[in-house]
Amino acid sequence: MLVLAELRGTLSLVVPKVATAAPSARDSKPTSSLLVCAIVVSLAWSLGSVSAAAPTAPSAAAPTAPVEMPVEPTDARTLLGALSTIDGLEARFVERKHLALLRAPLVSEGRLFYTRPGHLARIVQAPSPSTVRISPTSLEVSDASGSQRFDLRSRPEIKTFVESFVHVVAGDYDALASIYSLGFAPGVEPGAMWLLTLTPLGSPLSDLIERLEIRGFGYLVMTIRVLEKKGDSTDIVMTSVDHRRVFTEQERLDLFALPPREPAE
Repeated sequence: MLVLAELRGTLSLVVPKVATAAPSARDSKPTSSLLVCAIVVSLAWSLGSVSAAAPTAPSAAAPTAPVEMPVEPTDARTLLGALSTIDGLEARFVERKHLALLRAPLVSEGRLFYTRPGHLARIVQAPSPSTVRISPTSLEVSDASGSQRFDLRSRPEIKTFVESFVHVVAGDYDALASIYSLGFAPGVEPGAMWLLTLTPLGSPLSDLIERLEIRGFGYLVMTIRVLEKKGDSTDIVMTSVDHRRVFTEQERLDLFALPPREPAE
């Protein structure tokens, strides 16, 4: 049977040599590491794109009146409202996982890809290659030793984690507030970092996560920290964000397992 385990800071698949058959998605039980990873990947990616979607003044030719937005976000709703409709994104990331039993953090780095509607790929390039792929209906984890897929339609305990990502990308404050208690502390002085906290309101999120802390300047997210109930934590930093990424049909297939689009008539 495939057993999910955390190895060297990445989600790896340990396949016993005596395995006789691959389990179905309903037989597989995701570990807390997988679910925490889903939270980190989803929220880090979507919140990290706030800077790319920050409101800008419309051009002189724009027919609509400019939307007045404060230079600095004043609350969580304003910050989330900065998210706009983005078709494609790519970024580099460095993730550091601090475990209570280890002195040094486990560091992984790689690239993140996103395309609408709700398709995300996290590709770890070092130290051990692996991929986490999220779609509106599934969560898949793979590496050199194998892969495992979860159908979100039959796994509500995983779906709750992934839906957090959808709500943030959509800038849906009300939906996000139904899952988390949202707190926002502006910088104590102009140019100082603000702090957005997300505290789970109930199970299954509250069983694993103490809270999430997102810090940034203006509409730019700088750091994201996930604090777990058992004392571990994860920090992620994103750089080289391309919020105008356009994917070829081959890239859509390779990164997101999406079929070719129907040609326009």
